[in-house]
Amino acid sequence: MKKELREVKKKYANARLTTIEDEIEEIKIDTKVLVAQEDVIVSVTKEGYVKRTSLRSYSASKPEEIGMREGDYLLYSGELNTLDHVLLITNKANVIYRPVHELPDLKWKDAGEHISQTIVNLSVDESILAVFPYKKIEAEKTLVFISKNGWVKQTRMTEFEPWRTYKSRPLSGMKLKSDDDELVASYLVEGQTDLDLFLVTYQGMGLRYPLEEVPVVGAKAAGVRSINLKDEDTVVNGLLVLTEGDTPIIIVTQRGAVKRMLAQEISQTSRAKRGVTVLRELKKNPHRVIHMSEGNAKEIMIINQKGQELMIDPTDYPIGDRTSNGSFAVDEKKGGEVIKVIEPPEVAITD
Repeated sequence: MKKELREVKKKYANARLTTIEDEIEEIKIDTKVLVAQEDVIVSVTKEGYVKRTSLRSYSASKPEEIGMREGDYLLYSGELNTLDHVLLITNKANVIYRPVHELPDLKWKDAGEHISQTIVNLSVDESILAVFPYKKIEAEKTLVFISKNGWVKQTRMTEFEPWRTYKSRPLSGMKLKSDDDELVASYLVEGQTDLDLFLVTYQGMGLRYPLEEVPVVGAKAAGVRSINLKDEDTVVNGLLVLTEGDTPIIIVTQRGAVKRMLAQEISQTSRAKRGVTVLRELKKNPHRVIHMSEGNAKEIMIINQKGQELMIDPTDYPIGDRTSNGSFAVDEKKGGEVIKVIEPPEVAITD
């Protein structure tokens, strides 16, 4: 055996090709070289099921045939490339990062993979609030966070550069000051100075002021007061609207009333004010806001206590004044109060 080994050494011996060093430079691998480029459909549901689907699988199915668990609904669906990235924002202010190529590759009719299978320490009642696809992190962009208990902040997108433990742990996007607080809205904006923040509360108060009044702070900061809430009042939603122009918004109350008005009908004022009423207060059975969103959405779904669902087109309702209560879309005496309103997203397919 020794003789054979010596013959192998004599025949094949050569100088060491590697070097041993005390310190080494950081090794960077370009993932673009490793990832196969492919256009796919990415879908994310409210309850946190995510997947990417080939265009072929999507084309072979109808959009409404997407696989989902009972009671869940589609939050985002769009055409992206496997080299793109997504940030998922939860109602508990957690930020989850995923490269598109790492999303599970499944058929359109499959339910997807729940985000909790890879992300640890999520709350039982945690759900996805917003989805932001992007090609690269941009320093001029900020994430806006708006909470139910009346807090708001901006944080630079660069604070959410992919982190080492992104596969298993989220980053905090906003410090929530109490257990009963949660996010009601989040936006990704690009340093625009012509945007206002428009807020509507459960008790029917509205406030509009420049987004520039919201300071840009770190990811772990709690932010500042967005509106001066009355006792037991909460923020239902916040929108970013143009300072100049007409932005229709739609309001749905627990009694089934639907109302459209212009966000700009509320005069621009300053942050943390009480605001003005967007509904006429009634002494008996007053209206309370269940939903507020942009009034040019294609359709929204109203769900009452009996589980009855009604799809309505907001543009079917005329623009009313600030103090009107709108018109009834559903009969609360027959189906009970409205408990949820859903905005089904459209699948964004590029030509």
